Amino acid sequence: MLSGNALYIGIASLGDCPLVRGGLARIGLDDPSHPLIRYLVPEVQLGASVWSTPAIDTQANLVYVTTGNADVQEADNGIWGSALLALDATTLEIKAHFFLPVLDTEEDADWGSSPTLFQTSDGRQFVAANGKNGMMYVLHRPDLTLAWSYRLAVDCATPEGGCGSLSTPAFDGETLFTGAGQPVASGVPPGSVYALDALTHNLVWSYPARGIVLAPVTVTPGLVFVPATNGLAILDRVNGTELWTDSGTMGLYSQAAISNGVVYGTYVNGDVVAWSLPANSGDIPTVVVASPGSLKFLYSSGGPSPLPQDVGIVAAAAVNLTLSSDSLWLSADRGAATTPATVAIQANIAGMAPGSYTGNITIAPEGGSPVTVGRSEQHTSE
Repeated sequence: MLSGNALYIGIASLGDCPLVRGGLARIGLDDPSHPLIRYLVPEVQLGASVWSTPAIDTQANLVYVTTGNADVQEADNGIWGSALLALDATTLEIKAHFFLPVLDTEEDADWGSSPTLFQTSDGRQFVAANGKNGMMYVLHRPDLTLAWSYRLAVDCATPEGGCGSLSTPAFDGETLFTGAGQPVASGVPPGSVYALDALTHNLVWSYPARGIVLAPVTVTPGLVFVPATNGLAILDRVNGTELWTDSGTMGLYSQAAISNGVVYGTYVNGDVVAWSLPANSGDIPTVVVASPGSLKFLYSSGGPSPLPQDVGIVAAAAVNLTLSSDSLWLSADRGAATTPATVAIQANIAGMAPGSYTGNITIAPEGGSPVTVGRSEQHTSE
């Protein structure tokens, strides 16, 4: 997090492999070679990792962080396992704390989300964060006393399995929005999204997501963007009605980003996709997505012909498709006339000289923008 003339960066490790001595670093941009570090356990201990993003209250000059590793919670001994902390943004002196309530039966309790700072219409200031125990906690600022809490999902140690919450809350001035795993032990639905009134603490609506919601939701005027392990969905901000989905193209672990009317998402297979929203229109566009976006065929002279490779074509609604190729050696055959469909891409090697070839299949949806799938074929004499 950049604030003023300094970067604030949590100290943790990838999956606790290995576990490190957790802390928070303040790197002054005018003297970056001399960072200030506040370690959150004594020198001989490990844990209290900060694997979330700090939040800065510039007016109060406070930085808020959440920590993990609740093996020990001892404020008097400087062991800040699974704590929400308020620190002086200049000196990193700890000003207030709230320990995540931990049961004896919990194996790996952590705060799952980054802290979200917000102010209600009556002028009161709060910070909200979600735990892997499936609870959202809303605390008063700056003393971090508990204001209220809400059960989002069942408790667990591994939210990617469909429980707890890693999703940082979002606030639009009236309502808190957040995602989580299974709301009940039955496992149906696998994920959930909540809209909670910040003043009354009441549930405004909930959305039964088709996948686990690990990333933060994104809120814009009128819309809530929900990345989940089954793809992206767009909801009506007022009532949670599903307006559009990418039909489960691929899972997302990251938050959707909105810029200049374009929605950007990064799928777990590495694809980055951008969707455009129509200007001055309340309609959600019909979007057609092809996955994967490129293929490679390899062939050696005298060997077997390369097998066809499949590309999935999905849209939010059934859309008629037409296919075309820009190369004689490259062909495509769809399994259905409308989406969802599977398109089989074939490299026809007859008569081709050794070398590298590239080509494209254009998939044109009726009433929508075409998508292009890049293809290449390698033909060698070896």
